[in-house]
Amino acid sequence: MAPTEKFTYFGYNEGYDPRLLRLGTMVFDYANPKSKKPYLHPEVKELLGEPPLAIADHRPICAMSQSRGRSCAFGGGLEGLLDFDHSRSNAMYRLVVGQLGSKIELIDPSAFFETNVLKEEAARSWFETRLSVANKFHTLYNNLVSAPKIWLLTGIYSMEDATTYTISSKASLNAASMTVPIPEPTGLAALLGVGTGARFSFGKDFVGQAGAQISGKRVWAAQWQQINAKYVYVKKGQWDAEALGKQLQLLDVADLGAERGDPDTIGLAEVGLAENRVVLDDGVVGDLGSVGNDYDGEMWERFEEEVNDLLEEL
Repeated sequence: MAPTEKFTYFGYNEGYDPRLLRLGTMVFDYANPKSKKPYLHPEVKELLGEPPLAIADHRPICAMSQSRGRSCAFGGGLEGLLDFDHSRSNAMYRLVVGQLGSKIELIDPSAFFETNVLKEEAARSWFETRLSVANKFHTLYNNLVSAPKIWLLTGIYSMEDATTYTISSKASLNAASMTVPIPEPTGLAALLGVGTGARFSFGKDFVGQAGAQISGKRVWAAQWQQINAKYVYVKKGQWDAEALGKQLQLLDVADLGAERGDPDTIGLAEVGLAENRVVLDDGVVGDLGSVGNDYDGEMWERFEEEVNDLLEEL
């Protein structure tokens, strides 16, 4: 089988304010990135300087197609066809069309993480508090509870003054799947002139309806890469607190000190990006299975309570 390109962007039903999704931001839940108290990285103004930290492009009159919460194609005319799932009758697709689109991606996410994110005191504090509590749980539950997954934002796809459209089949079709033609840029521009709620033909077999018009710039899809963390213990004289490297000192959390045993050691968390652990458009991580936090609802509530208590003590 010939190799095929994988889309590594996760699409959102509603666009996010770009101030809430900056490159270097870290979250526990990439599908709901505002939840669970994420770390918001400050804006990096020299991203496209010399040497550049990221690559970017700009596209007039562009589109993003979505199905079942996943982003499937970007750009006006870049993908000629939408894959249309007819596993059930009157299947629906979603098309987002904007006046101006842009995509920006980190060139070397690992280098950016080490030389930019980990140099921020706020980022290190965010890591230290969360990983200290996660390590406590890991110890108290005899290594049966893993730390919740952490994701780094490495790319964003945004559009300005976007309109959403629902594309559906006119009738139940016998074929397992069909394709829906995406208009060329001139056709996309014409779609932007369709009034909210208006219906229109979309090829021979499909009908479209204009939905919400969302003014301003919004992030409609994001690229996430998983962060690895492992715990190590070293002698106090073997670690330099001023080094600001990939190792972060664990904080003293109640009920955990007695487990360490040696008072001359320091507990550390070593963090780094996991190779080939990126969110694909269909909600899996690489080719390794379903994503999601290892904590259930009750455990997550306990985790947040412990983190809040720790923050109040600092």
